Amino acid sequence: MLRSGAAGLLVLAHLALPPPQQPVPRFRTGADLVVLDASVLDADRRPVRGLGARDFTILENGRLQPIKVFTPIDLPDIVEQAHAGWIREVPPDVSRNDTLASRRIVVVVLDDSTPMPAEDVPRLKAMARRVIERLTPADLAAVVYTFNKRAGQEFTSDRERLLAAVERFNGSLDRQVRPAPYNPDPTERSGRTVYFDEFDAAALSLYSSVVDTLRTMSDCLVDLPERRKALVFVSVGLPLDVAASKPTMLSLTPGESMNADMKGAAHSLFTGLDEAFQAAQRANVNIYTVDPGGLRAPAGRYDAFAAAGDLPGSGAKLNRDFLYALSANTGGFTVADTNSIDEGIDQIFRENGSYYLLGYEPSGPRAPGRFYRVEVRVNRPDFTVRSRSGYYEPEVRSVAKESGQPPLATSLGAILPATDLALQATAAPFALRGRKEAAIAIALAVRQTLPQNPERVIDNVTAQLRAYDEGGKRRASDSLSARIVVRPGVSGEVVFELLSRLDLPPGRYQLRIAARSSIGGKIGSVYSDLEVPDFRTAPLSLSGVVVSATPGLSAVRNERVGAVVPVMLTSLRGFDPDEGVTVFARVYEGGTGALRPVTIAARIRDASDGVLFEQTAHLGAEEFTSARSAEYRLVLPIARLQQGPHLLTIVATMGDSMVRRDVRFAVR
Repeated sequence: MLRSGAAGLLVLAHLALPPPQQPVPRFRTGADLVVLDASVLDADRRPVRGLGARDFTILENGRLQPIKVFTPIDLPDIVEQAHAGWIREVPPDVSRNDTLASRRIVVVVLDDSTPMPAEDVPRLKAMARRVIERLTPADLAAVVYTFNKRAGQEFTSDRERLLAAVERFNGSLDRQVRPAPYNPDPTERSGRTVYFDEFDAAALSLYSSVVDTLRTMSDCLVDLPERRKALVFVSVGLPLDVAASKPTMLSLTPGESMNADMKGAAHSLFTGLDEAFQAAQRANVNIYTVDPGGLRAPAGRYDAFAAAGDLPGSGAKLNRDFLYALSANTGGFTVADTNSIDEGIDQIFRENGSYYLLGYEPSGPRAPGRFYRVEVRVNRPDFTVRSRSGYYEPEVRSVAKESGQPPLATSLGAILPATDLALQATAAPFALRGRKEAAIAIALAVRQTLPQNPERVIDNVTAQLRAYDEGGKRRASDSLSARIVVRPGVSGEVVFELLSRLDLPPGRYQLRIAARSSIGGKIGSVYSDLEVPDFRTAPLSLSGVVVSATPGLSAVRNERVGAVVPVMLTSLRGFDPDEGVTVFARVYEGGTGALRPVTIAARIRDASDGVLFEQTAHLGAEEFTSARSAEYRLVLPIARLQQGPHLLTIVATMGDSMVRRDVRFAVR
C-alpha cells in the first residue's frame, strides 16, 4: 500500500490504452526545415483528400523547392457527420495529452480594445457563440480578450465554460477612447500617396494591446509545429494601413510631427504587427478574421469613429482592409460584409480538419529578418490551394533543445500540455462528512512504449498535481512518486496508474498534472476541468462517477483515496468484451429535512443514438446513511455491446430535483 508522496515497488503487466485517433506527425526540428500547412479545395470549397507529395509544387521567391516531408491530416468532418447529438455535445470525463495531433486547436480572440458601434456588441457575441457551438468534445479551444484578459477562458473542451467567457464581453464602451478624427489631407511619401488615421496615446495603447494579443497567442502555440491551429479574430478591425503605413508616416495633426514618445509607441505598434505575422507563420497559426458588423452600406461604415466616408485610406476602409490583410498574411480568410456567417464558420472547421503538412529545406543563403515569399500550388487545374504567403527568416536561428529537461513546474505552467510522456487522468468529487470541502479522487495513467528488455527495467516516476480556481489561484496540490519495476521480456506499451486525492471547496477549477519518467527523462502533462458541487446544501446531488475494471491496470494504491472510494478507480474508458466493468457513485441529500426515496435511471446509447440498455433502481430513505448518502453501483453489459463509442447516462430523481452524470466509453 502506498501513501501519497511515498515511494513503493510495483511489477507491471502489459496493458494498453486506446490508441490516438491518428499518429502524431513528427518533423525533425532542424533549423533549415520550413513547415507549411495547405488546404486543398474543390470547386464547391470542399476539402480534397487523398493527395500525395507529387501533387504539390512549392516555390520560394520563385525558386522550386523539393518537398522533403509530407503528411496528410484528415480529421472527421464534423460539419457533415450525422452522428448522435451526444457525440458532439457530451465532453469525456477523462483528459488525455496524446490526442493533440487528432484534435482541432481553436483560439477565439474577442477584440474589446478597438471601439465599435454599440449594435455590434451583441452580434460579436452571437458570432463567437456560433464558433464555439461548432466545437466537438475532441476539440480544444480558448477564449481570449485583447484588453480584459481575466474575462477569457484557458484551453478547455468544456463548451459551457467557453460560452460563459463569451457572455462576459461588453465591448470597449466603458473606456470612452476612440481615434482622433481622420485627416483627409494626403501626405506624399516615397513618391506615392498614403492616407492614414491620426492617433492619440490612448488609441495607440489599445491598438498595441490587440497586436500584442495576436503575437502572444501565436508564440504560445509555436511548440506544436506539426499541426495547424485556428485563431478566430472577431473584431471591427484596426485603422492601420498594413501595406503602406510605417511608424514614420504617422502624425498627430496636419503638418505637425509626432513627439518622441508617440513615435516610439507607433514604432512599437507596427513592429509588433510584423512580429505577430512572423509568430503566426512560425507556429502554423491560421488567423480567420470575422467582422461582427455583417453587411454594411459602403459609405458611413464607421460613422461613429470616422469623419470621412469610405474614402481610400479612411478609417472605414482601413478597418476592413486590416482584417483582410491579417488573414491573407497567415493563411486564413475573412468573413465580412455578410449577414450569413454560418458558411464561413463551417469552412473554418472544414479547412482545419483536412489539410496537408509540407516540409522543405530552402536552398540558397538565408538573410535573418528577411521575408521569403512562398507559393504552394496543387498540380490539378480543378483544385485550389490555401496556404500562408511566406515567412520571415528568424533573426536568431533555432537550435536543438538542450538535453536537460525542464522542471515539472514548467510543464504545469504551459498553455498546452506537454506530450513526450503519454498521460490520461480522471477526477471525481465526493462529499466529506461534516466538511465544506469535497474529496477529489484522481486516477492518472502513465504509458510508456518499451523495446524488448532482456533484464528488468526500473522506472522512477514522479508527478505533481495542482488545482487552480477560476481566478488562477492555486487551491490544492499533491506530489506522487513510484518505483516501477518492469519484468524481463515485457515490451510494447506498459501502462500503470497513480492515485491521488485533493480536497477542495465547492467551485470550478482547472486540474493540472505533470509527470516525469526516469526512462529517457520524458515529461508529460494533462489538464482537465473540474466542477465541485455543494453537496451540503443541494437538495439532491451526485458524486462523480468512477469506473472500475477487472482485470484492471496495475496501480499504485492510495489510502486517502480508499477512504472515500471503496472501489479501485481507473481512467480507462476503452474495454474488451470479456472485461468486467462496474461504475460507482454516491447519492446525497443536502439540508436537514427528512430523507426521501430516490430513483436512479441508467441508459446506454450507441453512436447512432440507439438505446441498448436501460435499468432503473430505487433507493429507499432507509438506505441512506447518517451522512445523508447512499451508494449506487452498476455492472455494465460490455459483452452485449457492439464495438464503438457508447454513452452511459445516470439520472437521479427526487421529487422535482434531478441530477445527471454522463460517462463516455468504448468497446474494442
